[in-house]
Amino acid sequence: GVIGMVDLLCDSPLNEDQKDYLQTIRKSSETLLHILNDILDLAKIEAGKMVLHSADLVIEDLLDRLMSLFTPIAHQKGNKVTYVIEPNVPKVVLADETRLLQILSNLTSNALKFTENGTVKISVSTVHLTESNVDLKVRVSDSGIGISPKDLKKLFSAFQQLDNSTSKNYGGTGLGLAISREFCKMMDGEIGVESEEGKGSTFWLRI
Repeated sequence: GVIGMVDLLCDSPLNEDQKDYLQTIRKSSETLLHILNDILDLAKIEAGKMVLHSADLVIEDLLDRLMSLFTPIAHQKGNKVTYVIEPNVPKVVLADETRLLQILSNLTSNALKFTENGTVKISVSTVHLTESNVDLKVRVSDSGIGISPKDLKKLFSAFQQLDNSTSKNYGGTGLGLAISREFCKMMDGEIGVESEEGKGSTFWLRI
């Protein structure tokens, strides 16, 4: 598509202005693709067409993938992103890796977006454990700008952002949390947030 064509053109002899224009096209194309995928996911969920595909999943491998995705992004704003897995968490669980990674990516991306020269920590613990079933609790905590009590109520609605100034400063469509909430429901779980303005936020999910 457009992104592939831009990459090919970037390898050609270009002056600096032309390279800047192409990079702008590439970033815009990636943003549009991300928005389109979010809208399609939400449409599938609302139509009842979204299906989870569960398989054996190594929790540590999943979090290592998350780190490789977001560590470079974190460093751009002077942030540090880490994870911890509590000792009682099973090494392998049965889950949809793609959708769980999508939820955690949404939460981690948001945490880094609203944090500067700070930390984002992901922790995984066990709420309830039997021989055949486990309830996992995942917390994504940041030291960012925090959220007011009034705005907390708006967070998980589709296309909802906190205000116009936030929209301009941080971007996004407001779809990520709505999709994450629906995936958590499909996993017989829930998602929530604890936050205070100026003192950071903790988004949590139980599945």
